[in-house]
Amino acid sequence: MADPAVIVRTESKGSARWIVLDRPEIRNALGIDGQFDHPRYKAAAKALVRACERNGKAAGFLAGDVKTGRQYLDWGFRILCYGTDTNVFQGALKAGIEGLRSSKR
Repeated sequence: MADPAVIVRTESKGSARWIVLDRPEIRNALGIDGQFDHPRYKAAAKALVRACERNGKAAGFLAGDVKTGRQYLDWGFRILCYGTDTNVFQGALKAGIEGLRSSKR
């Protein structure tokens, strides 16, 4: 299997300090688009963690929900971004509207 594609993000102009898993790129490269539970995808994600550990880097991931975030933390990812700005805002707005609607008048 070819090395999976990753996006490298750096903190400085020097070498990368962490590597972020790019799920769409890896799935496309493996020919398993949209299959997050596919054994080849899981193996590639775990291989990225091992490669990062061997090279003193941290593996990172953008999780869209708590269940997925926990799964990737369990796999050894050390940097976790949670949600996107629009999803976080949408969730807060929904909670606020629901809270206002449920208030007694």
